[in-house]
Amino acid sequence: MLARGRPKSTRSSQPDGHGRRSKSPRQRVLAPSCLPLLAFLTLALPAVAALSPGTVEKLKAAASDVLKVEILRVREVGKSNGVMEVIYESRIREVRRSRSGAVAGRSVEIESYHDTRRIRPPGPKAPPVLSRGWKGTIYLDHKAKDRYRIAVYGHSFDADK
Repeated sequence: MLARGRPKSTRSSQPDGHGRRSKSPRQRVLAPSCLPLLAFLTLALPAVAALSPGTVEKLKAAASDVLKVEILRVREVGKSNGVMEVIYESRIREVRRSRSGAVAGRSVEIESYHDTRRIRPPGPKAPPVLSRGWKGTIYLDHKAKDRYRIAVYGHSFDADK
């Protein structure tokens, strides 16, 4: 007499000796084959979207002030959602262009930021954190007397060579 009901599965549903059910060959092969995809997604997700061609040059041209400075002091003043606000106390070495009336020799404060998130959302390149003694050209927008903010995201800084 034939048994009625569902046909018996060809998969083993018996424990494998360690109290676990054995996996089908397809299940064993599928997991390792996903590793390249997981590696790609892990590396691709933190990718940063670049600014469109010509945008960096346009932002540099639109900056109100282009100053050669030396960083005298670096202060990290606050952190919000993984973004650290950084203030650079700087001395102007040379004025390349200024709509604010900047003068060489004057001390100024420059507002910047540093993205400390492990996975950054898409957007422009984040600025680096500069160290005390750094010298170079910075593209800035005037904010208040002797206070500026970076004008071209992570492209605001050109180190002296």
